[in-house]
Amino acid sequence: MEIAAHTSLPEDTMIVALTASGEIFESEQFEWEAVRPYGLHNHCLRSSPKKSLTCGKILAHAKAQITAFRESKGVRVCVSKIGVTSTPPQRFVSYLKMGFDTMWVVSKSHSVDSIHMLEAACISHFSCHVGCRNQHESGGEGALNRATPPTGPFFLYVTGGRADQPRRIG
Repeated sequence: MEIAAHTSLPEDTMIVALTASGEIFESEQFEWEAVRPYGLHNHCLRSSPKKSLTCGKILAHAKAQITAFRESKGVRVCVSKIGVTSTPPQRFVSYLKMGFDTMWVVSKSHSVDSIHMLEAACISHFSCHVGCRNQHESGGEGALNRATPPTGPFFLYVTGGRADQPRRIG
């Protein structure tokens, strides 16, 4: 069974490869190009000592990337979900199993509070759009709040697929 329109790899092959990548995930040395064929893409801003990333710039970038993601799927048929994680490859595996076929990582932060606020702001903006699976006024209540939280950095992502694909999403 093929899971994504952009790849002819079987779902099992993709899950095995992404699971292996998730087990060795180290964000600073991670080879994002290695997971691109499976539908996982890094669209994070690149920071530099000369370029200050304000909260406004980070939010504007995240909103622009989520909009571009929806447009790449087809706005009228896009089913999407916004979330946060500390290991994008592992998180994407769970979405693949639900019929989603692409994930864009759009922001990175070492602060769980900042990434949760960014998630909530993006959900607030996109939850009213057709196909968004996030509940209005949600964000920040996910797995990063465990008694023993994962270590950072943390990532904001958007994942999705097309509602007109043969397999149900979600």
